[in-house]
Amino acid sequence: MHNYAIISLLFWVKPSAQAIVAYMIDHRPTITTNGGWAIYKGSTDLLGFVKGTVVAIASNISLIENVWNLVGIRHRQITDVVFYRKRADTGVLDINTQVNTQAISGAGTYFSLATVFDSSAWFAGAEAEIVIWNKDIGDANMQALINAWGNGARYHDRSAVVLDKPLYGVASPEPDLSGNGNNGTV
Repeated sequence: MHNYAIISLLFWVKPSAQAIVAYMIDHRPTITTNGGWAIYKGSTDLLGFVKGTVVAIASNISLIENVWNLVGIRHRQITDVVFYRKRADTGVLDINTQVNTQAISGAGTYFSLATVFDSSAWFAGAEAEIVIWNKDIGDANMQALINAWGNGARYHDRSAVVLDKPLYGVASPEPDLSGNGNNGTV
């Protein structure tokens, strides 16, 4: 994957009880170098987006522990970050926009899931069906995808998909359905 200034993401996450800040999705220059961007769950369970090593943008949306949450994020370069969370147990969709004044820094080539944020612990929980676009897919498209997920929605707007990991755990390496060859081991 490359370092894109504008990205959209959609994925399922089911966090376990954990009182630390931990990355759910991490895109950094190397396995040992912080930078690039990451999606995190804060110590107060808030969903967030971090750029580089210090620019953290927290939403006001909590990730419900032991419940599947469908999470969407639209990073719109240096204007804002829009967070979406739909609970699988209630179907409630929450949307929160946070001001963003800095671009993503650091070229990302290493992509990982459930990684450490501050060297104290790894993210605890499960993740599945991660799709990343190298553009802002827009609010209407994001909400349509969230509302239709599970009904073939993952195949919407394939031209801008840079990563599509179903993470079903049936193959190793797990295939990247985007066609970009970002296969990985679960």
